[in-house]
Amino acid sequence: MAEHPSPTEYNAQVDQAWDLPLRYIRRSVYADQVCASFVEEWSQHSGLREYVARTSLGQAQRDANFYRNLVLGYCIRLHFIPDDGTPERVSIYRSLIPSLYLARNADERAQEALSHMAESAHWNEAWSDPTAFWHRERMRWLARTAWAVRRNVPTELWTEFRRYGLKAR
Repeated sequence: MAEHPSPTEYNAQVDQAWDLPLRYIRRSVYADQVCASFVEEWSQHSGLREYVARTSLGQAQRDANFYRNLVLGYCIRLHFIPDDGTPERVSIYRSLIPSLYLARNADERAQEALSHMAESAHWNEAWSDPTAFWHRERMRWLARTAWAVRRNVPTELWTEFRRYGLKAR
């Protein structure tokens, strides 16, 4: 494994190509945190607790959060690893790309569950607009992250993961 620079040398040796993916995934994580707060609130609400459990909204939210955090961690690592084609960099790419797909998949599962929330007798209509807004934001910034990552990843590696159905918008 290649030796990495000391923490004081990091600033001089960052790979600035990862600035944009980092900015985008941080925005997606921010929006995801707001979504998580909604789901947690609903799981504590006596009338919605069963719905959250029955529709697996809680699991979709946990997955969305987990995979976004992985994407963020991979992007941070790539930001600080010299772009010299090391096996470590390629290994991170091979983990990063599926994590993007899995985060998007979790968002789609959450979207399906959220689309039926208003059917609950305990649903507060005041939640509809903010919930929809923050869910769209987390998906929008994740899609932009995928686009920015694709610009930095070798084409052959990105293509290798096409089977996951990941599209950079």
